[in-house]
Amino acid sequence: MAKEKEAPIEDDDDLDFEVEFTTREEYFTSCATLIQIADMINPMTSEESILKKNILRRCYKIIDVMSAEMYDELFEDREELES
Repeated sequence: MAKEKEAPIEDDDDLDFEVEFTTREEYFTSCATLIQIADMINPMTSEESILKKNILRRCYKIIDVMSAEMYDELFEDREELES
């Protein structure tokens, strides 16, 4: 039985890459932690108040987007069947 030859790799630099994946759980956990931290901020200045509002607004937006994606994945097939 003939053994198949592998094509030689001409440029090893093409193989150097970094892939980072962030799971939904990591997003949710990070947002939950940030919300807890933001809740502990007692704003003394308008800058601190803006900082707290921005952190909360961004976290709630991430949670909203991620939960909407999960909802769509779970119920998309059901909606198509009901149509």
